[in-house]
Amino acid sequence: MQPPPTFADPSLPLAVVVGETRWDEPPRMRHQVVRQLMRWYNVLYVEFFPGARSTSSNNQLRRSGERLLLYAPRPPVWSPIRLYANEPLTHKVANRYYARLIETRVRALQTDGSILVNFVHGFPEIMNPHLFAYKLYICVDEFPRMWRQSSKPLGAKFWYQTHLYQHYENQVAKRADRCLATHVPLQEKLSRVNPRTSLCLLAHEFNKIASFRPPVKSQAPIKVGFMGYITYRLMADWLMSVLNEKDMELFLIGPLSKLNLQPFRERRNFIHVPPLVGDSLLSKLTEMDVLIQPYDPRIPENQVQTASNKFFQYVAAGRPVVISDMPHYIQMPKGILYRAKSAREFVQKIRQAHTEDSPELVELRLRIAGENTWDQRGDLLYSIIRNDMNKGD
Repeated sequence: MQPPPTFADPSLPLAVVVGETRWDEPPRMRHQVVRQLMRWYNVLYVEFFPGARSTSSNNQLRRSGERLLLYAPRPPVWSPIRLYANEPLTHKVANRYYARLIETRVRALQTDGSILVNFVHGFPEIMNPHLFAYKLYICVDEFPRMWRQSSKPLGAKFWYQTHLYQHYENQVAKRADRCLATHVPLQEKLSRVNPRTSLCLLAHEFNKIASFRPPVKSQAPIKVGFMGYITYRLMADWLMSVLNEKDMELFLIGPLSKLNLQPFRERRNFIHVPPLVGDSLLSKLTEMDVLIQPYDPRIPENQVQTASNKFFQYVAAGRPVVISDMPHYIQMPKGILYRAKSAREFVQKIRQAHTEDSPELVELRLRIAGENTWDQRGDLLYSIIRNDMNKGD
């Protein structure tokens, strides 16, 4: 039997990151935070999917670098996902089971001094002060209010699940030494439960923005691009309004999830691009003339947005950004961000952004992007952790 994988330098402190995201998915904030923590820590990343089917990787450590180990706890056979999601006692018992599995792995790697970074709003049982010297909860979305099926009428109420999972999140927040929120309304909500709540905006990981200057704009057709998960959160009619313009092309870059693309595929000016990362993604974004975020502002998780994960990636590509009129979205100088309240105005703003673009605006966008990198966010995150821990000594 082969020994379990270990870190190249076991003397480094250990950070345990728990997220409902697989490591091999297109990058999200969980991945970005892990990469930043690896500057100072060994990281155990826990792929937490309660109720999911067991796989060959469950309950095994997998090495993904000198400072990164991956772990997926094995789901119990007695906790199907619907029972786990809706029945509090099953939820609590299953979470204690998962917490014990994680604790066993953590103690095998390091006996004391570990820190926890928890992204899971429904997992208060992992916030164990006896196991972790410091516990951080990072809230990236309005998860308790996301109990809906994309096929349901918009605004359908899921009162029970919403209140149940808000209760779980409140317990997570109360047990945390600090909470970080990526949007202002989330910060305000968590601050009512834990006053030690701070705002941490998202950022970008591109490292080539200082070494290139993209062309200002192309001639017709106007290339309009969206990058990210292609989901029910987007307004399909707004996207179709772009395709109805004869001098525009629509590029959707990313994985498809709960949005029917068949009507789009029937249009010659539609292009779906598989997920890209790193320099390949930056290169594709710079090919666009205008980048868009037509999120439905009636959906709770869109209502709270202050700056999405893709916003500073867009800005780092040197391109103007057109969004739906989300009430809490970040304010930016003229020429950086354009807002629309209807599908018709959305097309008008795209044309305006394309017409007004200039080398001076490209330079301004790149300067803003240079001030919003994940390395800078990583420095902030580490200083928050160290300051909090020093105050607790």
